[in-house]
Amino acid sequence: MDEKEKRTYKWYRDIIKESGERNDFTGFEYVMLLPDMFYLLCKLMGDDAVSNKSKRILALAIAYAVSPINLIPNLVPGLGLLDDVAVCAYALNKIITDTDKEIINKYWQGSEDLLKIVENVIEKTDNLIGSGLLKRIKKIFS
Repeated sequence: MDEKEKRTYKWYRDIIKESGERNDFTGFEYVMLLPDMFYLLCKLMGDDAVSNKSKRILALAIAYAVSPINLIPNLVPGLGLLDDVAVCAYALNKIITDTDKEIINKYWQGSEDLLKIVENVIEKTDNLIGSGLLKRIKKIFS
């Protein structure tokens, strides 16, 4: 990660952390994963070793994460990012088997095992955002 990326990454994490501390919402620990996931998605998108099929999935997830129009509005402090985390997790789940683990690990900035995180987010998503929204997220990647 170069210096500019480090500053942006830290800035993004600080904003999320401040919002979570101010609003004390369920799912805060998952929202704190978003900077790591988003960084990974962007880096994988630019890597020539990642298949075009995976890049289409990555493009969908990145577009969703940066879009102001979401299933849960981003104006809802903290909670508005939970659907972004779920979309990123579903995208990563789809591409993990198709992409060399070495490439994924090269860009993963998180401290925990990515596969375990993705599985955990997917498992908890129904409780965090509801089954109706979960079905809509699944449709994005079908």
